[in-house]
Amino acid sequence: MPDGRANDGSVATVDSRTEARERRPSKEPHVRRVACTQCRQSKLRCDSATTPCSRCERLGLTCEKDARYKRVSKKSKIDDLEKQVQHLRTVMGQVQSPPPNGVPSALTPVSDRSPAPISTPPTLPPLSDATASADGSRLASVPFILENNPIARPGIENTPINPGPTSLSVVGGGVAVPRHSRPAARMIRAIDSTALGLGQIDSLFQLFFGHYHPFFPLLDPSQSPDQYYDICPLLFWTIISVAARRYSEDPKLLMILSRSVTKLAWDTISAPPLHICAVQALLVQCIWPFPSMRMRSDASASFTSIAISAAMHLGLHRPAHAHCFWPSSDSVFASGNRPDRTKTWAACNIVAEYTIMNCGYPSAMSCFDWSIDRACETGNPYSLPDDLRFHLIVQRFCHRITKAMSGNVSHQLGLPSENERYILINLLETEIDSAEGQFQQRMTLIDEIYLWATRLYLRLFYFFDSSLADQRRAGVLKAYAAAATLISKVVSADASVNLLAYSPIFILRMLCTVGSVLFKVLSSSFSQFVDANTGAALFNSTISAMRQCSVAVDDLAMRAANILEQLSKTTAKTDEEPSLVIQSRLGASIFFDCLWRFKEKEAHANSAANTNVNPAGTGPIPQRNPHGDEQMAEAAPQLSPNPMAMTWGFDDFGLPWPFDVSSIMDNGVN
Repeated sequence: MPDGRANDGSVATVDSRTEARERRPSKEPHVRRVACTQCRQSKLRCDSATTPCSRCERLGLTCEKDARYKRVSKKSKIDDLEKQVQHLRTVMGQVQSPPPNGVPSALTPVSDRSPAPISTPPTLPPLSDATASADGSRLASVPFILENNPIARPGIENTPINPGPTSLSVVGGGVAVPRHSRPAARMIRAIDSTALGLGQIDSLFQLFFGHYHPFFPLLDPSQSPDQYYDICPLLFWTIISVAARRYSEDPKLLMILSRSVTKLAWDTISAPPLHICAVQALLVQCIWPFPSMRMRSDASASFTSIAISAAMHLGLHRPAHAHCFWPSSDSVFASGNRPDRTKTWAACNIVAEYTIMNCGYPSAMSCFDWSIDRACETGNPYSLPDDLRFHLIVQRFCHRITKAMSGNVSHQLGLPSENERYILINLLETEIDSAEGQFQQRMTLIDEIYLWATRLYLRLFYFFDSSLADQRRAGVLKAYAAAATLISKVVSADASVNLLAYSPIFILRMLCTVGSVLFKVLSSSFSQFVDANTGAALFNSTISAMRQCSVAVDDLAMRAANILEQLSKTTAKTDEEPSLVIQSRLGASIFFDCLWRFKEKEAHANSAANTNVNPAGTGPIPQRNPHGDEQMAEAAPQLSPNPMAMTWGFDDFGLPWPFDVSSIMDNGVN
């Protein structure tokens, strides 16, 4: 019994304490105080409740609060200043001294420049009747709505959002260069050991917004270089790097910036959350990547995936509900009005869908949701300017194509059954034709190219194996017709608006697909249904166009063009139908199949070269007669020497997409 009384007393005590806590008034929610940047840098206490704080007000300093601010030690500051001063003196001397005679300015009109040492595509002959019949009336060129201006859109009913103070002036070649009232740069900028003067920064910004920006209008042309740098240094240097691709005053600047800006990008990624401008910088680097000679160094797919994730982390996929992802105290991360957030989210999906198309991935990177559908419409708060809105509509079609052709879980490659595949292709193509009729009066020359690229992407699925021979043959010829029309439009656009010199990476990858389709049909039994001379001219124009996209020696564009050209020279015409060894990369399978065949030919050529070794295994390899190449080629075409004299292996292909032989064999090749 004594134990029972003790227990009753302890229980009563606990109950009384619980009741007391319940009656106690709840505390106010804890408010996190953030010191201003000036006090944090000096390691001093900050009365951040007032704005400005007492210390900044007393010393006349700018009082700013930034949750992402990190204190920089004086030693690191001094080290950076020492590095910059050594190069700023040299840069200032170059800026003050006039450029030597004969050095063209980066802003010189295209018509006034000396022609580049690249062969001009020949005038394309008209397509044959057989080719035209394969595509019907759609093979005829869609009339060009604009002859000289790919940006302005006559007859647009809706008004673009925040067009800004712009007056367009046409530069040689038909490129519309916006003359914005952009404030000039006021500070010299440096990254690592590279410094740029004020004149260089202004010239590079004018080059970017005059020639590159119109192809993908994501950024604000009215912002000054200093504003871009203050908001996001990565975006500032990304703009500088893209403009350096065709910066004639310093041709080496692009390769110099490549390592530093890429390192800055990864450093920015490693410190989340990312600012919305950092997301835009990653997208711009995916659209105009640094030149690379190895597939391992291409970070476009990684940057695209990171940009999508960072955009969702910021709540860009819900433009009207930014407060649900970041509170008002962290507005630095949720910055940007609704149109900017919608535009950035749309750009994420456009770039992601292009990556999916050209790498042969399933549609897991992009996210075409409710906000994307509203952005494709007009007359609502989510509507985009027409130049970007049509681009988004086209990529929404590509997203539907990818999902339809990779969603069959009962097939190892995700492809639908044969009958279902042809039905889906016909339905999707009907929708593309309907969209073309709806937007035809509003489309620019560039829009037509993107629309035909979508049509070609759909028709690529005719190349997959099928027991329906007649339907497959008709579909492959339709794909050939789409490729022929597409390269014709690209050549016309390049003559009108200098497309290839400043085009995004999308155009190069598109040309790789066009060249693969033309090669497949012309080297197969289906060549009897097309004009061989016209097809050869189209193929040569494709190779020439790919080389005009090159910005560095032996970059991806140049190597891809060399591979397709060499493959066409060493491949004899067969009586077999075009087939695919690689079928695990959706629409990109046709180009990867060409790479696979090129690798086989290279291995065969190396094996044939090894037969020249002394059978006894001793002594030097006999020297080949330099004048006997033609005789050997006539006697045994498969043993003809490789004119590219490649010393690099298959893993060192400088191609825009990763190509792993082992992974393909593991996934299964039909």
